[in-house]
Amino acid sequence: MLEQFTSQEKKKFLIALLIGLGLGFAANYGLQPKIAQQPNALAEMSSKIKFGTITESVKQCTVVADEAVLYSEPSTLTGRVLRSLPNGMQTNHLATVASLDKDDNKAAAAYDLEFKKLFFQTVYIPKGTPFTIKSETAAQYYCSFKLKDRLYTKHFPKELVKKAYTGSWYKVEAGADTGYVPATQTTAPRYL
Repeated sequence: MLEQFTSQEKKKFLIALLIGLGLGFAANYGLQPKIAQQPNALAEMSSKIKFGTITESVKQCTVVADEAVLYSEPSTLTGRVLRSLPNGMQTNHLATVASLDKDDNKAAAAYDLEFKKLFFQTVYIPKGTPFTIKSETAAQYYCSFKLKDRLYTKHFPKELVKKAYTGSWYKVEAGADTGYVPATQTTAPRYL
């Protein structure tokens, strides 16, 4: 195998090999690890390590409405009212979800209602009767609704009508209750 090299090339290779061996031996012998010289170096190094505690926190929402309502599902029309949340109450934010209500012209009777028609005939409107809002003023909704296959239109004060909320909802935990609050009734979720 070495027959292909000239004697001059063999000498250069041998000199380079000896120089490489000498440098490798000197580097290995001259550079000692710190741990070998100091038997307590590992204990000293571990004493310099700083430990901390990390706690996972849940985002909080603060109720900003005079009184927010916690619903069983993200809908003012089909959701069941679980409880009222007072202004300033802190809740744990679990998720942001879309409303199940898709049409903001839909509404329902908030209470059992009645009104008198022409000739003093009384019409009873059960709580939860679906309404369609045709127009609104600052104090009233002009609604159409159907009862016993008859179509009616009437003005109602806003507090008697439960309007669909089509915006975002926050799934929150308020004490032992978990439910949904319209996003407009609380602050945006944040770490406090």
